[in-house]
Amino acid sequence: MNLRRLQYFVTLVEQGSFVRAAKVLHISQSALSHAIRLLEEEVGLTLLDRNKSGTKPTIVGAQLLRDARNVLREATTLKRNAQALAQTAGGDVRFGFAPLPATLWLADVLGALARDHPGIGAVASVGAVSEQMAQLEADAIEFFVGARHPLCDADELDVLPFAQLPMNFIVRAGHPLLQQAAVRAEDLSAYALACITTDIQVASDEKSAPWFQNREISVLCDDCQVLFELTANSDVIWLASGALVHKAPERLAVLPVEVEGVPASIELVIASHAGRSLSPAAELVIATARNLVGQF
Repeated sequence: MNLRRLQYFVTLVEQGSFVRAAKVLHISQSALSHAIRLLEEEVGLTLLDRNKSGTKPTIVGAQLLRDARNVLREATTLKRNAQALAQTAGGDVRFGFAPLPATLWLADVLGALARDHPGIGAVASVGAVSEQMAQLEADAIEFFVGARHPLCDADELDVLPFAQLPMNFIVRAGHPLLQQAAVRAEDLSAYALACITTDIQVASDEKSAPWFQNREISVLCDDCQVLFELTANSDVIWLASGALVHKAPERLAVLPVEVEGVPASIELVIASHAGRSLSPAAELVIATARNLVGQF
């Protein structure tokens, strides 16, 4: 149904005459009359009674009038929302972060959005890459930030670089190994090892780093804050990125050791559906995150 004709019909009823309505609408009386006739033909009903005293809606016309006003109101809202989305001034966006990038940047990303773009509603999911993949496939999120390695065979994804982080063994400040003049790989075996639960860090996974195939992992957890407190308050060794130490250098330290088979760095990427455009709000979230990474 033509929205312009509905607007003409509503304006005509409100003004009560073709002369006044045509003037308000800035069209000729003949054009208005033609549009109303087409509308009546489209719905198959007589909508207006016309006489010398003016123009009034018929009984069915009055019923259509209520619906027409609702439709026009919704159309106005739709247009306003679309404009807001196009200008990234508003709208909702759902996205995901794996535990490591979430710990490093998510709070700052959400804070920047709330401060600079309060019209955007951000719904953030934090979980392992496998969980983020499941949510992406279900269209529960538009994109996620996580490690590249588990996504190597995911042809259905668009994968863009996000950040490159060092991989390190992290211990509490004052850990016994920090007192040694030199730390060897075999020295680590005397202590429990903790990791974030991701597809790259599970020993039984054929995609995991070779070193994990012969090493017992004592603690697997998706919550970096839990692993942070565990490491800071025990002799557990946490394999993660040394970037986490910057959060609390007085509590954590990077263990100066290199272990063959453990990757020197981890590449973080932005993953989304291949061939599908992101919403302006999602693009804004990504730009905000990239800016924070650049300041890190």
